[in-house]
Amino acid sequence: MKTKKLLALSLAAVLGLGLVAVGLSGCGCGVEKIVKPAPPPPPPPPPPPPPPACKDYTVVRCDTLWTIAQKVYNDAFLWPLIWDENKDVLKSPHRLKVGMNIKICVISKYSDAEKAAARERARRAKAIKGPRCPAK
Repeated sequence: MKTKKLLALSLAAVLGLGLVAVGLSGCGCGVEKIVKPAPPPPPPPPPPPPPPACKDYTVVRCDTLWTIAQKVYNDAFLWPLIWDENKDVLKSPHRLKVGMNIKICVISKYSDAEKAAARERARRAKAIKGPRCPAK
C-alpha cells in the first residue's frame, strides 16, 4: 500500500503537477488522496482610462471666446475658463485668429467655485466689439 502512495506522489512530482498528498482520516485504509491546490484568483481588470481632459479646437471666422464658450459649455459667461487654459497662446482674450488651435477642457474638470469665479470675471470684463458676422 505504501508503495502505491509513494509511486503516486513521485509520479506527481516528476510531472510537476504541484499536487499535495492529503491523508483520509478515519477510513482505516491508509490510503491518501491526491488533491490539486486551488489556483490563485485572477488579477482584477485594470480601471478604464479617464476621458481626455482637454481637446483641441480650431478657431473659425467670427469665433470669440464668448461664442466658443456658448457652443461648448452652453454658457457664454464661462469664456474666462477657456482663456485661462490658453494664456500661453492668447496674450489677450480678444486676440483670436482664424486657424489658431486652442484647448477646450471638459466642464467637469472645473469645480462649482471655479465656474462661479469665471462667471463673475466675465460679468466685470470690458466688452469689446468683435468681428461683424452675419446672424445665424
